[in-house]
Amino acid sequence: MRKYPLVIVSMVLACSLAFNVGCQKHSVFEPIVDSGSGTEQIESNDYDSIDCSSSKIKASSYVSGCEPYKAFDGNTATYWQSQNSSPQWINVDLGKVMDFNQIKIFWGSSFARKFTINVSSDGVSWTTVHSGAATKYGWQVITLSATMKWARFIGVYCYDRSASWGNQIIEVKILNASYYSYYTDASGLKIVTNPSDISALVNKDRNLSSSYAPSDLVVPNVPFLVAEYMEKKNVRKEAALALEKLFAGAAANGYSLLAVSGYRSYATQTYLFNQNVLKYGSEEAANKVSARPGQSEHQTGLAMDISCMSQGGYLTEAFGETPEGKWLAENAHNYGFIIRFPLGKESITGYNYEPWHIRYVGVDHAKAVKTAGLTLEEYLYRIALK
Repeated sequence: MRKYPLVIVSMVLACSLAFNVGCQKHSVFEPIVDSGSGTEQIESNDYDSIDCSSSKIKASSYVSGCEPYKAFDGNTATYWQSQNSSPQWINVDLGKVMDFNQIKIFWGSSFARKFTINVSSDGVSWTTVHSGAATKYGWQVITLSATMKWARFIGVYCYDRSASWGNQIIEVKILNASYYSYYTDASGLKIVTNPSDISALVNKDRNLSSSYAPSDLVVPNVPFLVAEYMEKKNVRKEAALALEKLFAGAAANGYSLLAVSGYRSYATQTYLFNQNVLKYGSEEAANKVSARPGQSEHQTGLAMDISCMSQGGYLTEAFGETPEGKWLAENAHNYGFIIRFPLGKESITGYNYEPWHIRYVGVDHAKAVKTAGLTLEEYLYRIALK
């Protein structure tokens, strides 16, 4: 049995600080891996660990120095950085459930012929979200098998290693989390860097780039208020399929819905906002009912405004009191949609009550938002990232 020491280092998540932490040497047996079956066999008789904080890193070999948390710039969190030797496998406890869809690994000179990335919410039940080979010495960005992953634990395991065991995992980062994935532009605006993620948060504090447009816009097969083709008939493909199911579900229960307005480009939103400024007399007043360009969910292609014939297709608060509006509020989550701007949450969303505006977030998240009675902001801040 070969012995390889263990490193457990504390990780501190903060948006503006960076730390250099010296790592202490501890001991653990590395899992013995059968490269054919991928089965791990672990023996341990001298297992030392120090819980330095709420978070831990376990690895198959020690380093004489490390930076468990190097930087946090709103887009990427660094959870492991070796200064000298590096491990063959590493387990990272993020300390809380995080939302991410990519992992970035820096491979050493003797990289793995095969490796897997595994995630877990409890450290007991694990799901393999990627299996592949290290590309070369240096950085490799891995997009996970699902659009996004919510997990607290990440395990990276190297199999079928090259003849020289050498360095393997030098650095590990997670990136593209919907809550904190952004950069700040020259004017001080926060620009969302993962707008195609269905959990991406767009609001008055988090902007879409003026150049962003979804690549998979389609017109869903549902009844629209207007017959002719218009830009606003489009939504993203995944949202379109869900919208068709929602309309079919409404019809099966005797309710006839009308789709009014979906995707809007940055240019279209600019025009509409300027029109509302003229209508309401000021930008501040207009911004209670209309998003500034770059701050509209409609630009994501994941939102649709809904009405019904009894309302003449108009978008008013009265829709929420119609049988169709009540059905939508009580059932949208079953199809992956939420009422984005609910009544009583104006101080959180920044917008007046809009019973007609639904946003696609996927069934799991929509059900969680509905059950908790929260806005998307509250859900992402308080539930998913607690």
